[in-house]
Amino acid sequence: MAVSDGLIDTNIARVARRLSGDKMARRDRHVGQTMTTDQLDGLVTLIREMEGGDRYALMVELMGYAGLRYGEAAGLCVGDLDPHRGLIEVQRQVTEVSKDQNETLSSEYRRVGNLLWGPPKGEKTRIVPMPRHMVAVLQAHTSGQGRGELVFRSERGDKVIRGNVLKRRVNWRKLVARHGFAGFRVHDLRATAATNYLAAGVPVNVVRDILGHEDIKVTNLYARSHDDALTRAAAAMDKYAGR
Repeated sequence: MAVSDGLIDTNIARVARRLSGDKMARRDRHVGQTMTTDQLDGLVTLIREMEGGDRYALMVELMGYAGLRYGEAAGLCVGDLDPHRGLIEVQRQVTEVSKDQNETLSSEYRRVGNLLWGPPKGEKTRIVPMPRHMVAVLQAHTSGQGRGELVFRSERGDKVIRGNVLKRRVNWRKLVARHGFAGFRVHDLRATAATNYLAAGVPVNVVRDILGHEDIKVTNLYARSHDDALTRAAAAMDKYAGR
């Protein structure tokens, strides 16, 4: 009425609905797709079966089970692993920056070429559980390496495995599409870990600490059912209804 009367030139309700829709879209992009543990294991197997795929499979598996960001996994050093206690200390991450980015850095950061090393997001070190089924595998993978050496090294030696290298090496887009998860991002491995922790009954405040979220509301975004669980729910309702 106010619009038609010329009192305002915009329909506030329509704007509010659009903003709400935009917020939901941003939330969905933030959370992304998730896999069950069986589906994640299937993805890891596909990568492991590729020639030279072991290092990439292990990296993907750890991100999908421990909830590490890509930069945190890429910057992980052998000394960050405590297989005896079954813990991982996440105390750094590495990100790629543009070559002409020359801002002054604080003492916590160091730049090597276009790689920026620094603390994790939020600038807080955190402790995350090492997946039990990966303890022996990680020990074997890092055997003979010094504490300061990278856990995940490129095929060329002691270099960081860059995100574009991982995606190109395993043909990520086609790989996840073939696995039934078209559009699944590397960052969705973190969402996968979060959702599976919550589905396994881990308290949301513990999951928040594992992921390193400042706000528990962000963690709560992951408290949802997997698509296959929703499909099973629909099937169960049909069976109950005798259809």
